[in-house]
Amino acid sequence: MAQKLILIVEDDTDLAFVIKTALEDQGYTVRTAKDGFQALEMAMEEPPELILLDLMLPKMDGYAVNLKLKSISQTADVPVIVLTAYGHLKKFSEMKKDASIVAYLEKPTPMKKVLEIIGKVLKPK
Repeated sequence: MAQKLILIVEDDTDLAFVIKTALEDQGYTVRTAKDGFQALEMAMEEPPELILLDLMLPKMDGYAVNLKLKSISQTADVPVIVLTAYGHLKKFSEMKKDASIVAYLEKPTPMKKVLEIIGKVLKPK
């Protein structure tokens, strides 16, 4: 069975490293992007099975990244998990209405919970 590819979009390099390491330890293949433009480029180059998306990103915020991903045929159906420290923002409330978002996690979220949700989203149908 091929490893499932997860794209982490997170500008905090330390946090991205911790999440990446935990996911790789679980057998996932992981790529990381530190801004919105890089995330779109990587997602189109090699569409992942799941995107873990921060909202507050340089160059293009996570809200705009998600809208763009949903408008591109090869990434439109990729599930997105939002991971943010800014769950109180108006944009976040609007984003919760988006059916393409499969989960919302507020930082800090225990890694065990992050892995549990990712496992549920990616489990074989």
